[in-house]
Amino acid sequence: MLCGSLRFRKMDEAVLPGPVVRALAFLATTDFSGLPPGRIELEEGLYAILAEGETGPVSEGEWEAHRRYVDVQCVLEGDESIGWAIDEGNPLRRNALAEEDCLYFEPPKNPSWLHLSPGHYAVLFPRDLHCPLRHPGSPRVRKVVVKIDIALFPLEATDTPQ
Repeated sequence: MLCGSLRFRKMDEAVLPGPVVRALAFLATTDFSGLPPGRIELEEGLYAILAEGETGPVSEGEWEAHRRYVDVQCVLEGDESIGWAIDEGNPLRRNALAEEDCLYFEPPKNPSWLHLSPGHYAVLFPRDLHCPLRHPGSPRVRKVVVKIDIALFPLEATDTPQ
């Protein structure tokens, strides 16, 4: 997991992989104010989901991970806490890979929590368990999740969890 602020993305871009750089450029240069929630096609292997939703208590969150896509989650309005833990064989609750590229896990024993305010982003890789849309003080959040196909990264098959 990587995190940062769009305000400082130019520094971040010096060390980030190309697909993440393109996702951050899209987030930094797009005016989302008049766009309705929904899917936005960017390029082959890269799309965004503009979403609005309710945040909830940490105790009610679902822990998830993806295998095909890397998430770049960026808050536009409101605040959000996202739980994070490395996927080290946590017990699986539900396998929804075929329907939504998502595995749902039992809560990890010692997760970390990241607070995202407008303009902050988190990059979540296939090994990253995460628990989005938790309540840090604002009940609603508007955010964009850019989905990057893992095939766009120069990885060996052994680099990603099965």
